[in-house]
Amino acid sequence: MSNKERIIWIDIAKGLGILLVILQHLEVGLLGKWISTFNMPLFFFLSGYVFSTKYDFVSFVKRKCKTLLIPYVFLGMTMVVFQLISYCYYGEISVNNVLKLLSDFVLQRRLWTLWFITCLFLMNIIFYLIVSFAKSFRKVSVIIAFLTILGILYYRFIGVELIWNLDVCFTMMIFFYAGYYCKVYKNNVTSLFKFRLWILPLALAGNILFSYLSYVISGSTLVVSWSLYGFEPFTFISAFFGVYFIIILSMAIRLEPIRYIGENSLIYFAWHQTLFIPVTYKVLNVIFNIFKLPLLDDGVLVWQIVYQLSALIIILLAITVLNLIISRSKFRFTIGK
Repeated sequence: MSNKERIIWIDIAKGLGILLVILQHLEVGLLGKWISTFNMPLFFFLSGYVFSTKYDFVSFVKRKCKTLLIPYVFLGMTMVVFQLISYCYYGEISVNNVLKLLSDFVLQRRLWTLWFITCLFLMNIIFYLIVSFAKSFRKVSVIIAFLTILGILYYRFIGVELIWNLDVCFTMMIFFYAGYYCKVYKNNVTSLFKFRLWILPLALAGNILFSYLSYVISGSTLVVSWSLYGFEPFTFISAFFGVYFIIILSMAIRLEPIRYIGENSLIYFAWHQTLFIPVTYKVLNVIFNIFKLPLLDDGVLVWQIVYQLSALIIILLAITVLNLIISRSKFRFTIGK
C-alpha cells in the first residue's frame, strides 16, 4: 500500500468507528453491545498507528495540546453550557450542581464522551516517554505488557476512576501499541492488511465468539467507559478480532462521506451523545406525533429502525454543517485544525 492509501483506510476506519459509536449511543440493543466489544480499542489502535516520535518532547506535547487539549476545552465548554441550560430548563440549577459539573470537567473522570480525549492525550505522552527511553522493541513490549497487567489488576482490586482517565491508559495501552507496531514494522504484517473477502466473516466470528465466552465466564464483556473488562484474555482477543474486522472492511470501502467523518472525527465523537441525541429525539418525537407514527418506546420494530436511522442522519448532517462552518472560520483551531 502507498502512504496515500494508508491514510485513506485510516480515515475510513475512523469514520466507520464514529458511525458505530453513534449507533451504540442511540440504544440499538444487541447491536450496541456488539459495538462496545471493540469500538474504543479501534480508536486507540488507529491513534497508535499515526503516532510518531519525529518531534522532540516539548514540540510533541505542544502539538498534542493543539490537537487534543484545545478541542477538549472548546468542545467541552460548549457541552458544559448546554448542561447548564438543561439544569435551568428542568429546574435543577444549584450551586452544588454547577460546582460538581465544573469539577467533573476539569478532573475528567468519564465525563461524557470527552473522557476519551484526555485519556488519549495522556496515552500519547506516556507512550512517547516509553519509546524514547526503552529504545528496543523488546523493552517496549515488556513495559506495555506490565502496564496492561497493572491496569487490569487496578481495575479488579481498586477500580476508582483516576483523573483524566489515567486508569484507561494502562488497560488500553496494548491496542495503542499494536497500532504503532503495525506501522513501524509494517513489512512484517503487510499480508495481514490486504483485503480478502473471506477474512471478514472469520474476523467477525472471532470477535463474537470470544466476546460471548467472556460474557459466559464473567457476566460482562468490554465497556471501557464503565470500567467493564469481562474475562480479560477473551475480551482482549475479541477486541482485536473486531478491530481487524473494521480495518479489513475499511480497505474495501471508498465512500467520501465516511472518509470525511473520519478526517473530522473529534467533533462527531465529542458532541453527538450529549448535545445532539437529546435534541434530535425531541425533534423526532414532535414530527412522529404530528404524523401519528409509532415512537421509539412503542415497540414496533420497523418504526424503531426508521426512528433510529432518522436520528442518525439528522445528527450526522447537523454536526457536519457545524464542522464546515467552524473549519472555514478563524476559530478552526478550536477543533484542532
